[in-house]
Amino acid sequence: MLRFLILLFVAALMTIGPARVSAQQGGADLRIGVGGVLDFAGEVEADFPGPGGSPDDDLKLTPGLRAHLDYDIHRYVSIGGLVRASWWESDDDWADRSFLMDIMLRVAGHYDWRDFRFYLALTLGPTISVINDDDAIGDFFDNPAAGVAAGLSPGAEWWFSRRAALFLEMFGWNGHYFSHEFEGGSSDVDFSLNQVSWQLGFVFAP
Repeated sequence: MLRFLILLFVAALMTIGPARVSAQQGGADLRIGVGGVLDFAGEVEADFPGPGGSPDDDLKLTPGLRAHLDYDIHRYVSIGGLVRASWWESDDDWADRSFLMDIMLRVAGHYDWRDFRFYLALTLGPTISVINDDDAIGDFFDNPAAGVAAGLSPGAEWWFSRRAALFLEMFGWNGHYFSHEFEGGSSDVDFSLNQVSWQLGFVFAP
């Protein structure tokens, strides 16, 4: 009888074990995340026409919001998308916050261990820029403008339940590259912004 009970207990563990591991690693293949963004350090470069037309200006802290979707296509790979809105300004030339909206493809390599997923995410896609008209320089530009956004972020998810997790991405990189025309279409000004990024939020597995 004792041997039968032991065998029954072992069989139950073998049945429950995979379900427990699945719960620890997030369960579903589809994940939806929402969170906040804080970009810091870095510079904005505006390439004005003529000699000496590419002044660098230090960027201030850039706040933002984001939403992303990941779908596992392989044990170690997921693909999806990321939508991100941010508001940037610099120390001197660009003293009023301007707006950026990114719509990007997201590809991540990941590794699951117990309640955690560790990953490295690459993002690439179009961005829409709106220069603040209240800025002394920004008043001379046509809005909006289009360009390219890219990013590379190491991160981790902590799955505290089967359907919900926290995510944190630290010391990532975000870059934005776009051009605005002067009013009247006389010439273009090319912009490039590069910053270090921290991003934090929640992930849900529907």
